[in-house]
Amino acid sequence: MANCEKQIKPSKFLGLMLMSLCILMLELTWTRIFSVTMWYHFAFVAISVALLGISAGGLLVFLREGNFAKEKLDQHLCIISSLMALSIVAALVIVLKTPFWPRLSLAGFVLSGIIYGAISIPFILGGLCITLLLWHHAEEVSKLYFSDLLGAAIGCLATLAALNNFTGPQVILLASVVAAAASVCFGASCERRKSVGFSRVVLVLSLVFFMLSRSSALTKLWIVKHPLEAGQTREHDLLFEKWNSFSRVTVSSVNIERIFGWGLSTAFHGYEPPQLAMVIDAAAGTQLVGFDGDFSKVEFLKYDLTFLVHWLKQEARTLIIGPGGGRDVLAALAFKQSRIIGVEVNPIIIDAVRDEFGDFVGHIYDREDVEIHMDEGRSFLSRSSEQYDIIQASFVDTWAATSSGAFALTENNLYTVEAFENYLNHLDDEGMLTFSRWFFESAPGEALRLVALSIESLKKIGCEDPRKHVLLAKKSYWHTEGPDGIATLIVKRTPFSQEELSAARDVCKELGFRIVCSPDSFGDPIFERLFSDSEREELYAEYPLNIVPPTDNKPFFFHMARIRDVLTREIDQGRTKYNVKAVAVLANLLIVMGVLASFFLILPPFLFRSLRPAELIRHWRGLAYFVLIGLGFMMVEIPLVQRFTLFLGHPIYSMAVILFSLLIFSGLGSLFTRRVSTRDARTFLLRALPCLVLILLVHLIVVPHLIREFIRFPTIVKACIAILCIAPLGWFMGMPFPLGIRMMADKAGFLIPWCWSLNGAFSVLASVSSIVIAITLGFSAAMGFGIAAYCATLFILAVSAP
Repeated sequence: MANCEKQIKPSKFLGLMLMSLCILMLELTWTRIFSVTMWYHFAFVAISVALLGISAGGLLVFLREGNFAKEKLDQHLCIISSLMALSIVAALVIVLKTPFWPRLSLAGFVLSGIIYGAISIPFILGGLCITLLLWHHAEEVSKLYFSDLLGAAIGCLATLAALNNFTGPQVILLASVVAAAASVCFGASCERRKSVGFSRVVLVLSLVFFMLSRSSALTKLWIVKHPLEAGQTREHDLLFEKWNSFSRVTVSSVNIERIFGWGLSTAFHGYEPPQLAMVIDAAAGTQLVGFDGDFSKVEFLKYDLTFLVHWLKQEARTLIIGPGGGRDVLAALAFKQSRIIGVEVNPIIIDAVRDEFGDFVGHIYDREDVEIHMDEGRSFLSRSSEQYDIIQASFVDTWAATSSGAFALTENNLYTVEAFENYLNHLDDEGMLTFSRWFFESAPGEALRLVALSIESLKKIGCEDPRKHVLLAKKSYWHTEGPDGIATLIVKRTPFSQEELSAARDVCKELGFRIVCSPDSFGDPIFERLFSDSEREELYAEYPLNIVPPTDNKPFFFHMARIRDVLTREIDQGRTKYNVKAVAVLANLLIVMGVLASFFLILPPFLFRSLRPAELIRHWRGLAYFVLIGLGFMMVEIPLVQRFTLFLGHPIYSMAVILFSLLIFSGLGSLFTRRVSTRDARTFLLRALPCLVLILLVHLIVVPHLIREFIRFPTIVKACIAILCIAPLGWFMGMPFPLGIRMMADKAGFLIPWCWSLNGAFSVLASVSSIVIAITLGFSAAMGFGIAAYCATLFILAVSAP
């Protein structure tokens, strides 16, 4: 009879799998939506707060355990998951209708609280369901945790597919359907007909809402983030909108007095062709230039600082990283370059330029002398054996939070020492590399960091005097006045000739550009110090921004504000001030999450009156165990995803291969623990955890070298290598949680909801901490902290009584 009571119907496992799928779908899709409606750093805040809701659900069960008796489990699961489905719809309506106003004011706090609170409720309800299942069926935790992780893994692929076919808000409504389906599965075990009927009605309603959203304007995003400030603005005149897992791309008409050009010279007074604005995540812009085949009508491109390199090198084989709407390609054609290869990471952009707006842009992507590849720039170059005369990347950024992490900007890996070394190695002897970024007059952080990158990469390929290879010119931004400017860097593999320098000076003089540094002159003494071997390190240390060249281990080119500085003083960077604010928001979030996680640890003993101090002291090791494995898992996962995203090349693969594989193999590791008896769980973990630590150390030391050796291989081969590396890691990482739950159930089962809550809360804290550590010390250090957490877990087990 006892064995029969312990049996869980398959419908419950299916319900849990769907619940986990729904939660991950919400997490990834809200990240995408908030990247459009807020800046990426506020998206990180929102998701962190929402995920804390899962832990809050566990804490609620712990504090009110009398209200969640096992006899009513099926009814509770059915009703709570139905309410979750309805709350998802309500949260979407609230988010779409509530303006986001991140200001230190009463209105700002209220509006932010409404948004964060609305999206947290579904996570709280989901946390309730998972906690109740783990608590009341602790004997089957290995299978339950496997179902949980399997659902999350499927959620990775499901979200990827859904965002490629629907808009972000529509995918949120699809998640509501999944939650409602979970409630029907839970209802299969429920004897109360009203609860079962309610779940079926909710499923029908969710399906209706989702179907209506496909033809309704109610789920459209009209209010999006302001491209320059931490507020919002309303979109107008949209001609095109499409989503995928790492971007939302729109095209709209342009209403400006003068034709756009990043560094357009005031000397231009010719014909101005029509333009359309293509925008990624409501902030990063690229232009579609109207072109009918007459190059005399796009003469303005020759007056733009970003195309200075074309004045110095003609009939060149040109590689353009991030051609976007085709403006850079059109410029290369206007300068009569012999062959143009564009590498664009976003398939939406390529399809839009080729299809929807092909007639407008003159089908430039379909010309015989133009090749367009859908790939990530570094990944493409790593597999290419070709040498180029020009490699260009002008303002390649998206400010888009990827679904794998809100601070994991898709463009980060383009701006590292290893990346620049790769670019230089793919130039012929007379080839030139050119990048364009912002130049803020009083503190030109991005320009300085670009030059620092070029110096370091030139040294790595054997250049003895980098100053002979570098030229930097600047101009005020577009047609505006003020401290914001544009800088274009040109790096030559061999020293610049006098003829090239003379040509650059003549063009800059004629078009009103200023040369900041070149092999024979410096217009700014701070750049001269940067080229001085004796002063460079001193400049790095004393400069108000971090201008040390980023590496693949610390690929945060845009985040130049130091953590220690953002909390104590104001740092102005003009049009890129949002990246300074991003670091400030991250630092404050770490403090807030640390406090909230501590509340989950400290408050329950005071609120749960039946918990005696003696019991708390007796079980402190068990509580610490769940804190540590929560910290360890996330501090390993985030660096792992970052490292293999670089290896595989495309942000889509971070979900389709890396995160999916980690979750699947962790689930299989959990399922394997069914073979381990509760009596032998501690002994088994004392053997398994050293294996996990050893594998992590191998990852830390060997994987960076493996990535460098195999990065040039085809994607399918790299995906197989990544899976082989992740499989043993995931296998062992999936074991500590279910075995810990079973050991706790054997000694103090009533603490299981609190253990789940602590594990989740400190996992969220770890996700924030790992980004702070990575920005400060690097991803290897972040993984090192994860290894330390697992070592501490091993110590806790070793000193605890058997």
